[in-house]
Amino acid sequence: MAFTSESPVSSVLILPDEVTEDKLNALIKTVGVIIEPFMPSLFAKALANIDTNSLICNVGAEEKKQEESEKSDNDMGFD
Repeated sequence: MAFTSESPVSSVLILPDEVTEDKLNALIKTVGVIIEPFMPSLFAKALANIDTNSLICNVGAEEKKQEESEKSDNDMGFD
């Protein structure tokens, strides 16, 4: 068994819909990693009202908006 704090984060990518503490615990147990006991509960509460599918799909959207804004500023002569 390996110890990793990234396990709950990775499990969000695997779980298709609702992220719950029970689902996180089952997945982490199946994979065979060791994490702090509070982590599944913490992640489940943090993601309770979050649409994880849109979160994953839009992960680079803010960076792209910032790059476009910088290009626009450069086109106008601002540095």
